[in-house]
Amino acid sequence: MQASVDGTVHASYTDFPLLVDALGLRASLPPDAVAELVGTTPGERMLDIVATCTRSFFCFVLLRPQLLEQSLGNITEVEVANISLSNTDFWNNLVPLCN
Repeated sequence: MQASVDGTVHASYTDFPLLVDALGLRASLPPDAVAELVGTTPGERMLDIVATCTRSFFCFVLLRPQLLEQSLGNITEVEVANISLSNTDFWNNLVPLCN
């Protein structure tokens, strides 16, 4: 599976965007500089995206792969490019703890 999050750069997946926003730097620095450093997605939104993707990934790995695509479908910034499910009968027979 591949997924990408619009408006992000490598540092977007750290605490740095939260810190930039908490200090008010996103509003006081040139937009291009901020976008290059932490991306254009606000820190709180990145925290939500990373938490949702992490939870969905573990549900995918541990229980039901189709839940990953369903969960990520609610995040407009995330595009699932490719997903491969194998042995779906096995996954479908497990208890759906991620619902």
